[in-house]
Amino acid sequence: MKTILIMSTLFFSMNAHSLTLKDRVERGLLALEKKLGTGTADQQANNLLRLKARKEVFNLQIYGRLFQDDFKFFKNMKKDFKELEDIIGQAMKWQDLLDQKNLAESKKTDYGQHLKVETANLTILLKKWNDSKLILHYKNKGAELDLNDGQTNDLATESIKKEIKQIMEKDFDFTYGETGLHELRRSLRWPLMELELFKDLFTVTKTSCSISNNDLFSMGEKSVYLALKDNPSATTEVDYCAYMKTLGAVELLGKIKNSLEKQDALNDRLPEDLKERTNSIYKELVPSVLNKLL
Repeated sequence: MKTILIMSTLFFSMNAHSLTLKDRVERGLLALEKKLGTGTADQQANNLLRLKARKEVFNLQIYGRLFQDDFKFFKNMKKDFKELEDIIGQAMKWQDLLDQKNLAESKKTDYGQHLKVETANLTILLKKWNDSKLILHYKNKGAELDLNDGQTNDLATESIKKEIKQIMEKDFDFTYGETGLHELRRSLRWPLMELELFKDLFTVTKTSCSISNNDLFSMGEKSVYLALKDNPSATTEVDYCAYMKTLGAVELLGKIKNSLEKQDALNDRLPEDLKERTNSIYKELVPSVLNKLL
């Protein structure tokens, strides 16, 4: 349940850690540029993969997702950085599969070819971006944003709440791994990544929980995605129990997804036991947990 701790714009202007949307977008673009480097498109593609720049791209995509209804250029920003993230994600997937131990030679050849194709696709996209000076374009558009820090914080919070509501209203079909289980995991990851990107605004207070699915809760407390903590300067409280269980669901679904990928079975029909497991996770979270997250 959302608890407003401090709402006044005066607080935001006095809070040294608070940033305007203009500041945040500028920082996000600079972080990506740092990993891109200044070489050719081919060199930049290798830099992004070697330095694992997917998070920086995700963050820029998040700005597009959250603010596309409020500022026109964010809609294109979401589209452009999603295209970049999709290619990086595919390349990293094939690299991870290649890194498995005791991999058959036929698999090495197959995965290596896929990686080569995605790296070439990434080079082509970055060449197009460099020619059109796309990042400079978004720097210039971001510089035009006129929200103050208080307005930025309120809009971000409401936009994340809207994202959560859309997940709760979405129809999921768990017949197949990619379009069912993986789609649920992707959907749950977005509000978690959004909370992380704006983590200076949010606080969580550890409390006892009524746990109907201890696996999810315990996995959430150990999650690599855990980003929020007790933050006295924050403006909004995130429900601790809902946060941990959502993190746990993402971790558990991720483990199943990774196992299916290694078997080249992510696009296949889910075995009945995994279908039932995925459905039980969904029922555990929607709506009784997600609606309490924020």
